[in-house]
Amino acid sequence: MEYETKPRAWPDVHFGRGPYRFDIANLLISKFNYTTYLEIGCYKKKCFDEIVIQEKICIDPVCKYNANFRPDLVPDFVGTSDEFFEKNKKTFDIIFIDGLHLHEQVKIDIENSLLCLNKNGSILVHDINPLKEIYQYRERCQHTWNGDVWKEWVRLRSVNADLNMFAVDLTPIDHGIGVIRKGHQQLITIPDDLTYNYLEKNRCHVLNLIPPVLIDDFLLAS
Repeated sequence: MEYETKPRAWPDVHFGRGPYRFDIANLLISKFNYTTYLEIGCYKKKCFDEIVIQEKICIDPVCKYNANFRPDLVPDFVGTSDEFFEKNKKTFDIIFIDGLHLHEQVKIDIENSLLCLNKNGSILVHDINPLKEIYQYRERCQHTWNGDVWKEWVRLRSVNADLNMFAVDLTPIDHGIGVIRKGHQQLITIPDDLTYNYLEKNRCHVLNLIPPVLIDDFLLAS
């Protein structure tokens, strides 16, 4: 499924306000009766603390580099996502990816997440809808930074037909969250060189970008 018109700031039937990333996660948790949650890249736990679920785990390497980090913000696993997955024996219903914002690391995080995802599970990928070119630079140069996460999202939509992938537009309060579920999708054709100009001209199509009001319709397609 695709939403044909470039969306911006729709009314929302689920939340009564503009949804945040954790609203999308909690919606899926409630809808599918999920009980286990993993968050990759929790930093100050602003998203993690809003998640309502029976069991949740967060991982982040930040404590390695900040000896004065507040104890209440220390993640369950202090280390990189690669280090976590090397040791992990658990499986999860829902996994939120918001770690290193570089396409090559997001590729690894998605692949590892798929390996430990329970049946009917969901993977969420943050920062896939950068609204300015500077936001998607590979090196962080200002507060708002999405990195080039979107490039892996688009690449995956071009090579893996066994997934159902759509992106929820959270503008103007957030930077897009992608939903990945096992299912089926029509592969897209993309150029070898993915530029921000290409994203701007093809945003809705390549991201499969939808308004929050259509989440249920797209979940039914998985």
